[in-house]
Amino acid sequence: RISTYSGRTKALFGGLAAAFFTLMFGGNLRDFYASFLGSYLVVSILNKIDDFQFPYFINNFLGAFMASLFAAISLRIGLGHKLDKIIIGSIMYLVPGVAITNAIRDTMNGDSLAGLSKAMEAIFSALAIAFGVGLVLSLHMKGGI
Repeated sequence: RISTYSGRTKALFGGLAAAFFTLMFGGNLRDFYASFLGSYLVVSILNKIDDFQFPYFINNFLGAFMASLFAAISLRIGLGHKLDKIIIGSIMYLVPGVAITNAIRDTMNGDSLAGLSKAMEAIFSALAIAFGVGLVLSLHMKGGI
């Protein structure tokens, strides 16, 4: 599928979406900026990684890892304030909402195999996101980041 938007446009609006999700989940203005910067970088890097055509769940793992890492670093340097809000806002870009919706729709339309396939794709994507965030949080809790 050919995208009609440039990488910078995707990164800009991905960063803005993440920043506003951070505000929506209770973050403050410092968290807004940290989430925007982190997500802008993550979306930019993921756009470059897409050229290598890795499986979708590897991209989600790397994206969640990088977003969480930037959130932890921004907290450490004083840019961010609430780590959980920054991470939640930053990974919303990666959440497989369309895949979950399509899985439910396909299943309700009687296409069980397609529904199960989409559901498994969504589950693997969600697990990859959880592992990426969990790895950074475990390092952060031990004082490594």
